[in-house]
Amino acid sequence: MISVAFAALIAVAVGSGDAQPTDGRFRPCARPPGVESVRVRAELPKPLRAKFRDVAMPGEYWNGGDAGLPGSGFDFIWHRGNRWVVLIGRGGFATMFGVRAFDVSNDGRSAQELPVRNSPFESQFLCELATSYFNP
Repeated sequence: MISVAFAALIAVAVGSGDAQPTDGRFRPCARPPGVESVRVRAELPKPLRAKFRDVAMPGEYWNGGDAGLPGSGFDFIWHRGNRWVVLIGRGGFATMFGVRAFDVSNDGRSAQELPVRNSPFESQFLCELATSYFNP
């Protein structure tokens, strides 16, 4: 069982300012200062690469609908130091998006998933939620 509750939203039902979904994707969230973005699987730490091996990387196609096999894909992958935060979408009857965060060990061999911070189920808050993991 995934220990993290998914901050979910139904893509067709939400309108927002900075992260409005369009065609199963979000408009880019503003990346916080000092935070790096990753778009290539080889740049993921080994434990995250293994955990998300079947998830499309940012910019890659994934099936956000329910025609055929629904897929999943990253909208973004951010990190600063050993802290990694992702916005991931999952297809199906309704496309759902969620923020997940991890602390990767100094040796890069393990990753600890962080608890989800409370956030309303509205898309503009997903960007704020993702950014909050980089604030003390």
